Amino acid sequence: MSDPAIPAVPLPGSSSPAEPALAALPQSNATPVTEGAPSQRLPELDFVRGLALLGITIVNTFSYFVPALAVVTPATIGPADWATWWTSVIFCQGKFRPLLALLFGMGMASRSESTAREGHSFVWTSLRRLLALAILGIAHIRFLSDGDILLFYSILGCGTLWFMRRSARTLFWATAIIGLCTILPYLVIGWGEAMFSSDHTPTITPQSLAWSPDEVTLQPDRPLREQFVDLLTPDQPSDVRFEWRSAELERKIHVHGPFRLVAELRMYIFLLQFTEWYDLLRFGAEAACFCFGAALLKSGFLRGEHPHWEHRLVWLGLLLGLPLQVLAGAFGRAVVVAPPGTQSPYVWMALLVAGEQLQMLTGPLVSLMYLVVLRRFALSGRVPGLVHAVTLLGRMSLTGYLALSFLMVFLADFWGLGWFGSLRWQAHAWIALGGWAIVLLFANLWLRWFRLGPLEWFVRSFSYWRLEPLWASTSPAPAPLPPSTSHPGDVIAPSREPAPAPLAGPGTPSASETRSAP
Repeated sequence: MSDPAIPAVPLPGSSSPAEPALAALPQSNATPVTEGAPSQRLPELDFVRGLALLGITIVNTFSYFVPALAVVTPATIGPADWATWWTSVIFCQGKFRPLLALLFGMGMASRSESTAREGHSFVWTSLRRLLALAILGIAHIRFLSDGDILLFYSILGCGTLWFMRRSARTLFWATAIIGLCTILPYLVIGWGEAMFSSDHTPTITPQSLAWSPDEVTLQPDRPLREQFVDLLTPDQPSDVRFEWRSAELERKIHVHGPFRLVAELRMYIFLLQFTEWYDLLRFGAEAACFCFGAALLKSGFLRGEHPHWEHRLVWLGLLLGLPLQVLAGAFGRAVVVAPPGTQSPYVWMALLVAGEQLQMLTGPLVSLMYLVVLRRFALSGRVPGLVHAVTLLGRMSLTGYLALSFLMVFLADFWGLGWFGSLRWQAHAWIALGGWAIVLLFANLWLRWFRLGPLEWFVRSFSYWRLEPLWASTSPAPAPLPPSTSHPGDVIAPSREPAPAPLAGPGTPSASETRSAP
């Protein structure tokens, strides 16, 4: 029965707490499940995870093709580019990373129960799993992306491991405490920076506008740090010309190589996340999402025991989350249209901080709305073919995330097509959709013959310290997967919302957003 003070939202498949549509959801070698069974894989969450992979790819694609230290002016983008930017700001940036963190927390909580029943040590099994993710994350940073999220997930997973065996009540309290410890410093430091650091914003002068790409020469044999130092303007180190020159150097490294400089550049940008308070505090927010996702699983939310809260979350996302995201986008557009140095530095910094904080603080409201609506749609039994296909991608979203990263780097870097720095914003969206469709097809073909994605098989085998079965059963009625191989959150999906991005402000994916992912 829904709350009398809040009108019920007609969610797909919300006719009754028990969802018969689950029986119609294709399982493809997965254990038959009932709604909310905590130790079994929930196909509706795989569906959510598969679509979240598309959302985060739209955000991340921007960072694969645009320099991290670029300055974008109105002359460089047209109406279609602005439309792409607005769509990304309102519906994607800052929404899918929290959603994936919620799903990751649900998976950790599920394993805390199943490993105990099977006689395995939850702590050691989880630590080995997180170590496997860290190994993949380090390789990802080295060879593909400076915005990797797998390494951060492994670190945050270790920090929140103790909470995963606690009750839902304890997890809700942990979410509140971690959230407050993140939000309060975020607000204080952000506005302190706006008030006292405004004089250090980059400036635009007639001299800086007269720069030419020919001023930047790539020197493959010199250390990268020395080449960046050479780009500083002696009379004005904070001149925006340094930003443009740095972006040009980054473009030439990606387009011409060699690999040594590309790898050095990736590590340089990756480490920038540890020098910015904004990105460091984001990790606290993700730890809170881990705990909140685990609390939702243990509270019976996924068993349909709190339908009134589902309606409340949808209304919060619609009436509060999305409108405030539009406001954050308006602040971000004002920052882009009036670059630093063309208006009062205090006004510029205030718009920048307000937009970033609105996006970060209200984005999770939209994430929770997505979780409810997409989960209900999967349970409704509508468009079963599409639901089945996306669900299979969700089952191997770790492989899908890294496969998408490989595709994007192939299109952007010198060893592939070398498109880095040459595409408009609208092209990024089409590339994200095309790449996701390719990975969707690959996942559906792969799982015809195999039980798990290749990287999921590696992580699970490493976790349980034994070789898990990989080939799918050829019998007419395949046996259920062992409990140890069927968890709601076995596969983590990417989240890579960017490093210092071209657009200062809420419209620009943050370093941790654009250049990361699981």
